[in-house]
Amino acid sequence: MTMRFSQLITHWEPDTAYEIIQFLDQLRDALCDTYGEAIAQRQREYAQQYDQDNEEQLEMEFDDQIPF
Repeated sequence: MTMRFSQLITHWEPDTAYEIIQFLDQLRDALCDTYGEAIAQRQREYAQQYDQDNEEQLEMEFDDQIPF
């Protein structure tokens, strides 16, 4: 696999930055309207996987005294 890099210009005038934020808000809303339930299901799956991964970690008890 070849790693590719993209460059994103992030130095904009305040009005342009605001328009981009507005666009991203509209895009998020449109995606949620179209794919909302599928996105929520995927988030639940990721959360379950994260919980399962954390269950495999060892619990270590620390009884060190903090000097403050």
